[in-house]
Amino acid sequence: MLDTGLPETDPRGATYGADSRHYVAADIPTVLFGPGTIEQAHFPDETIDWPDVEQARETIAETAVRFLQS
Repeated sequence: MLDTGLPETDPRGATYGADSRHYVAADIPTVLFGPGTIEQAHFPDETIDWPDVEQARETIAETAVRFLQS
């Protein structure tokens, strides 16, 4: 488990589109972080708490380091 405060989760798919599909199509591993749930996305005044942005940044950075070291 990464030391980011996030529980381990299994990869899963989604039925909505995201730009990450372009990376997946090029065989580039992709992780998608967003504000809450998909039901909360793309509404007027959409927001995300800054600590959540920092947690995502730390998770992606630590994951990249581990991925590149293996």
